[in-house]
Amino acid sequence: MIKNKKNSVKETENKEKRKRKRKDFVLGVLENRLKNKVKNPFWIHNKNNKRNDKSKQKRSS
Repeated sequence: MIKNKKNSVKETENKEKRKRKRKDFVLGVLENRLKNKVKNPFWIHNKNNKRNDKSKQKRSS
């Protein structure tokens, strides 16, 4: 029983570590997106975004 308890504690620690890593990764990506002035985060994929951009339409015409 003691062994199992030890393992479960270790597992929860690992889970927390993994969560933290994931959080850091997402925050890092978002920070980079802000630095590069990208409008949409990576999980919002808008195909029509380029077509609807008025400034780009003006330039091309």
